[in-house]
Amino acid sequence: MVDLNHPGCTGCGVCALVCPSHCLELAIDPNGEYRPRITGRPCSSCGLCERKCIAVQVDEEWSDILDCCYGYANDPKLRFQSTSGGVFYAIAQMFIKRGGVVAGAAFNSDGELTHIIAGSECELQRIRGSKYLESNAAKVFPGVQACLEEQVEVLFSGVPCEISALKRFLGKKYDNLTCCEVFCHGAPRVGIFKKYLRYLEKKYGKMRKFEFRSKRRGWDCPSYEICLEKKTIFHAHEKDIYHLMFGYHDSLRQSCFQCARRSLKRGADISLGDFWGIEKYYPEEKVKAGISAVLINTEQGKRILNSSDITTVPCRAEEIFDINRWMISNFDKPKSYARFTNDYKRMTDSVFFTKWKFMYQIVYRIRNLIGRFLR
Repeated sequence: MVDLNHPGCTGCGVCALVCPSHCLELAIDPNGEYRPRITGRPCSSCGLCERKCIAVQVDEEWSDILDCCYGYANDPKLRFQSTSGGVFYAIAQMFIKRGGVVAGAAFNSDGELTHIIAGSECELQRIRGSKYLESNAAKVFPGVQACLEEQVEVLFSGVPCEISALKRFLGKKYDNLTCCEVFCHGAPRVGIFKKYLRYLEKKYGKMRKFEFRSKRRGWDCPSYEICLEKKTIFHAHEKDIYHLMFGYHDSLRQSCFQCARRSLKRGADISLGDFWGIEKYYPEEKVKAGISAVLINTEQGKRILNSSDITTVPCRAEEIFDINRWMISNFDKPKSYARFTNDYKRMTDSVFFTKWKFMYQIVYRIRNLIGRFLR
């Protein structure tokens, strides 16, 4: 049986999905991250879970970056409503119009983030936008496989480990599958998000919508916009406690600190994210509505991009990686990680978030003082 405590486990859920004995299931562990768990049914020792594990077998195909550019959707409304420059949504629209489907992360009615298959513009709306937490992506893999077998064009969107998991599940190459990975800084643990959501819902009622990257202040000043029954909360990223936990890396799952997919070689056809720091290289660009950074990794990715209703401008990879260094190299686990995890497990929601908000405020003030002194 696969090692349930493997430090490289990404919580993808493929091991539980392929188990013929149904002796594994995906669950939230005491540290708040998705991990496989024994159901109690007898294991047949077939070894399939180990062969499909992307932490144990890191052998998927990798591609050198063919080309780099930045860009945005030509439709101004679409561009503004999207997280970055709207490039992904423009590509996804093209797939829908051609009779294809798009698989991506969306919240369900219970506030759980899971992957869905969208076959219409209306369903596609649910996938739009960044989500700063783990998705239960494996639930959609059998549906993706069924579409591929029926010769339907599929666009799959996810973070690099989710794309690796899908490919490992499928077990063979499909020409009608296009994978689009989002730049991944790391995945906040699902348990932390559930704790935060419970903390908010106790005060303001059930969540109706959670937007992690509102552009109300512009793309370069991102904010959380959280719609609840009794109140809509609008928090700048630098002031929202959940985002601070993400930014200081305390809420990330442990596999993110030793990710095998932070590399110049990519596992998707297209890689998309924010072109942070673009003003350093292209000060003439108007960025308020959002700019996407694009890595084209395969010839298939190049054809898809050229067929979409977007504007692209060539740039260099080192310009994109200048601020997005975490795409190609790992970073250290914060010294506060163990203490943070222990507090998550033992503290009430209110005490937990109050304490860590105070802790981050102290760190922020100390850094500001040091910065002023050095100037």
